[in-house]
Amino acid sequence: MSFSRSLVVILSIIVLALIGYLSFKETKDYIINTVVKDGQVKIDQQFHEWNICNDKLPKFQIFVRNNSDLKVFGNLKFLVLISNKGLEKNFMDEVINCAGTDFIKNDYLNRKRMGVDIGRLRPLINYIERGSKLQNSYDYEPYDERKTEKEYNFKFQQCVSLKPGGILKIETEKQIPVNIRGGVTKIIIEDITF
Repeated sequence: MSFSRSLVVILSIIVLALIGYLSFKETKDYIINTVVKDGQVKIDQQFHEWNICNDKLPKFQIFVRNNSDLKVFGNLKFLVLISNKGLEKNFMDEVINCAGTDFIKNDYLNRKRMGVDIGRLRPLINYIERGSKLQNSYDYEPYDERKTEKEYNFKFQQCVSLKPGGILKIETEKQIPVNIRGGVTKIIIEDITF
């Protein structure tokens, strides 16, 4: 009788401990999720290497900061949005360094003379003619006319462990269609999973 009573007590303690642990983990996951959703984990800086002059894939670098008082760990999910409203400065600088301004200007004139679509060359020529400076109040070179290509986006995720106040560098590479590369790019934190 004493053995079965001891067994029941031991099993009850194990079950209660398991319930307590699972409740604690569920609560902690909820708190971390709330911290991410409230924007306390944010992207400080982002950089894009379009790799125009080589065979490498476009590379996206971000620096994520934990502004909360909690350690954040899990799989952060990111959404990369590439807009068709204009070209980024770093993309245009890469193209100019790779092809040279004379080649770009000649290509533009030849296409214009033949009546071929000049598309992405127009903002590049505008940028070159301004001495590689962007228009006032812009951080990109806008297209003269509305582009018809849809905006492009993709998602990626990264397992992270961020201490309070910590910063983490995250990199990813992705094949991007040539007619989309260089578009105005924004990376946002979409979610976290555990």
